[in-house]
Amino acid sequence: MSNDITRTARPRCRARANKHLTTGSNTRPWNPFACTSNIVTGSWDGTVRVWHAGTLVHQKTLQVSTSQVTDCKHFPQTNRLVASSIDRTVTFYDAASPNYEVTGQLKGLETSPMCIGYWQGLEMETEKMILGDDQGNIALYDVHGGDKLQTEPGSACTYKLYSQPRHADWVTQCDFYPELNFMVSSSLD
Repeated sequence: MSNDITRTARPRCRARANKHLTTGSNTRPWNPFACTSNIVTGSWDGTVRVWHAGTLVHQKTLQVSTSQVTDCKHFPQTNRLVASSIDRTVTFYDAASPNYEVTGQLKGLETSPMCIGYWQGLEMETEKMILGDDQGNIALYDVHGGDKLQTEPGSACTYKLYSQPRHADWVTQCDFYPELNFMVSSSLD
């Protein structure tokens, strides 16, 4: 049985018995996960699971916290996996390491981070992390040099560049769009 997926310009598709998705004679291979080798998922049990993108085979489980993982994001410039949890902690992992070594952690945040955004503009030489929280705030942190992040409670304040209430309820998504030069967020309000 083959795991190949193909896509063509014709809008109508039909599945054949050989499990290929085809439409007509002009087919070309298509892999939606070609740009990455892993997929990560966060869980209510405080873990992040790493899956192979091509086969969806489980590769590793990381115990982030004893409470719910609210979001996880890959930071491509420094090749780090960032995971937030409801216990007001953000943990940074080295995605290049086979064991996903912890490179830093922000503890003792004032609110629970609900979502993580990534900001690395063309003119910026450092990565920025956007956090949306359970109180409707959006915060921007300078997180370049994850090896230097301290694990002491309250150390997150050292790296906080901006924080402002933007919503009346939980922030569900936040990210930076370089095409628009905007930081965008959504909420339950």
